[in-house]
Amino acid sequence: MWAAAWANGVHVFIHTQTGGVKVNDTTATTLKVVMEQATQVNQPMTEKSASKRMITQCVYGPIVPQQVMCELIGGGVPERYPDLHFALIEFNAHWLASLVGSMDKCWVTGIGQDADWWLGNWDDTRPTTTNRAWRSCSA
Repeated sequence: MWAAAWANGVHVFIHTQTGGVKVNDTTATTLKVVMEQATQVNQPMTEKSASKRMITQCVYGPIVPQQVMCELIGGGVPERYPDLHFALIEFNAHWLASLVGSMDKCWVTGIGQDADWWLGNWDDTRPTTTNRAWRSCSA
């Protein structure tokens, strides 16, 4: 799919409600968020509803775009198709700096390094230019 989009000069737009909505799967995260937001529309604002709305929009809302970005970058899509452009639509961006910082930390703290890196062992003999692409991030 990525190769086809790249070959045809198509940009990839991912909307807040793209994918993940399965009406027969009541546990789907995206469906939960959509349904929760629908129940909140035009309701009087109370302390409880304000708290609920903040949790929905500030905690649950960013999960999907963060996962999309991690999967795209971790999967090497931008590396294989550097001229393919992605846009995340209506996800806000308050979470973006934190995600990029976390992804950077994940990359720096042991990708391709010895499993004992967490104990303080770092392979200084490894060239800084090896494995620059994001391949995986497992602790």
